[in-house]
Amino acid sequence: MFYAQDRESGIKLLGAQAWFVRTDGGVVDAFLLKDRADAWAKAHGGDVLDFDAVKASIVASN
Repeated sequence: MFYAQDRESGIKLLGAQAWFVRTDGGVVDAFLLKDRADAWAKAHGGDVLDFDAVKASIVASN
């Protein structure tokens, strides 16, 4: 089981149900709602990913 904290509210999320933004610098932030992840990515740059995609991107970068 993997947990993450919502970037905006700080609430604990189940990783498999969260949305993530990965920046060009490799920083990953978690979000409860996809629309909040989309807004963050638009404002700060980065890609919105689901749990499987963020896992794959981290593994590929190592």
